[in-house]
Amino acid sequence: MRSSFSESALRALGVFGLTTDDAHAESSSRAHAAQCRASAIDQSLRPGQLALITGPSASGKSSILQALAESLRPDCLVRGGAAPALAARVIDALAPSAAELPLALRSLSAAGLADAFIPARPIGALSAGESARLAIAHAVMRAESLVAQCRSPTIILDDFADALDDATAIAVSHALRRWLARHPRSRIVIATVRPHVAHALRPDLRLDLGTPTLPGERPLLPSASDHATSDHPEPIIYTGTPADYQTLAHFHYRAARPATIARILVARATGGREPIGVLVVSMPTLNAAWRTLAWPGAYADTGRHGPLAASARSPHRKRALAHAINRDLRCLSRLIVHPLHRARGVASALLRTYLAAPLTRRTECPSAMGVASPVFLRAGMREWTLPPARRDLALLDALRAADLATWMLADIDLALDRIAAHPHLDRSLRIWANAHGPTRPLAGAPARVLIRAAAKHIIAPRRAYTASEPPDECPRPATSAPRAAGE
Repeated sequence: MRSSFSESALRALGVFGLTTDDAHAESSSRAHAAQCRASAIDQSLRPGQLALITGPSASGKSSILQALAESLRPDCLVRGGAAPALAARVIDALAPSAAELPLALRSLSAAGLADAFIPARPIGALSAGESARLAIAHAVMRAESLVAQCRSPTIILDDFADALDDATAIAVSHALRRWLARHPRSRIVIATVRPHVAHALRPDLRLDLGTPTLPGERPLLPSASDHATSDHPEPIIYTGTPADYQTLAHFHYRAARPATIARILVARATGGREPIGVLVVSMPTLNAAWRTLAWPGAYADTGRHGPLAASARSPHRKRALAHAINRDLRCLSRLIVHPLHRARGVASALLRTYLAAPLTRRTECPSAMGVASPVFLRAGMREWTLPPARRDLALLDALRAADLATWMLADIDLALDRIAAHPHLDRSLRIWANAHGPTRPLAGAPARVLIRAAAKHIIAPRRAYTASEPPDECPRPATSAPRAAGE
């Protein structure tokens, strides 16, 4: 009979005076302990709850997770692991098809990767910490798919936050706990060597393998006290300054300064001096398609037979329309949260503070962020998805004639090659630019500039968010929180 142990393994046992019987007994003992603890977690952890296993390296955390995974139904198990090796870029690992894109973006946000440029970044260019967060996003997205099939998945995350710095580990922990609150059919079991993340994760059950209470005993403990004492405090909201906005501007995917600034709200952590979030309120633009959906007839420049053409509008009528818009509306033009403080409710706190006492009775916000985060909806705003404008439809027809899908415009060099083969596309782009005031100056610009403008406008469905005070209330000025010392 051939031994299952190699010669080197047998010699190594012999050095310590051990035999294969000793090795089998030790392995069986570890497996039995892991199975007992895994069973205790499985039986005690309810949907919507999180279990945390902490302890030093080699204390048995991974063995417990493996035993738990083996005891669960495969169609209800989600294990956090590396993203698919064949995926070229981050989004390819999560959304092989365009239909999965919104869910993939939300999953990246839940894993602390809410950055506009992350989805298109090559996987090979990610840091160890970013790769770890991508693995969490992959698990979260798989769990959401199972929830959509009316299943109750269990997410298992090993070595959680091991590759992250302390601040990022806390931010990701908050994001994961908030995701679980929105998906109460799911369960999460986490193992980590970093016990300090417990305050952000707020586990319902906790198993500490590093501090047994009795010899040989490592009990599974309920963690109700964590819920009572470790919630992160609400940020403090103040009236801010342009300098506060400038401090965080580079974290926005469009870092250009808003054309106008009517008010700035800034969020600071309790006891902190640096801004962790900022909301910029601006004057509204004169033309906005979502207003006809949100407030039908309120701001229509109309004659007896419908909307007036620009040539038919009298200067008096245009001035009256502009006055009504400036009187009734303000636009939320920037909402920025420092990456280390995302998923902690900072954005929601800023929105709620402004909407509780807005400068005007109506508030609007065109935003691409809505596809990845429901922050505006959670703040009580209403979402509007806008149909393509007439000039957009004409350009879309020209793109189809050249067999150029709208999303291909994001690759400007590819679009330039297609224009070279289909010269009518260049003319269509210039007609498109000339048909709208803000883009009219681009009608004579180089093709690369035109493509970039068109790509920003028509690739993704346009979204806007609005909020209104009751019609019988008068507009009231926003109140200011006490200013911090030195402001």
